This record gives sequence, structure tokens and C-alpha cells, in this order.
Amino acid sequence: MKEAKPSRLWLWFVAAFICQGLVWATLFTVAHLNPVAEVPLVGARAPTPDGRGQKPDLVQPANP
Repeated sequence: MKEAKPSRLWLWFVAAFICQGLVWATLFTVAHLNPVAEVPLVGARAPTPDGRGQKPDLVQPANP
């Protein structure tokens, strides 16, 4: 009877870990090379010239 070969499943896990690391490194490199000036937040108050802020246009009154 033949002896069973040792499992090489761990190699797949190591390969997946390395591939995931490369993908994350690529993502962060691209993000670093393409900075975003400002990310608008939904519901945030936009500054006005007098500095008080205003309600965003996306918010609708509950009872029109």
C-alpha cells in the first residue's frame, strides 16, 4: 500500500497571504500617489462666508 503524501494545503494559505499582501500594498501605493483633496460627508454642514454653516440640500423636512 502506498503512503499518503503530506498535505500541501499550507502552501495555498501562504500563497493567498502573499497575494493579499501584494494587493494591499498596491492599493495603498495607488492611494498615496493619487491624494484626495476632500471627502464630502453626507449630512455635514457646509461652511458659509459668515462661518455659521448651512443645512445640506440632501436633508428633506420630515413633514413637507
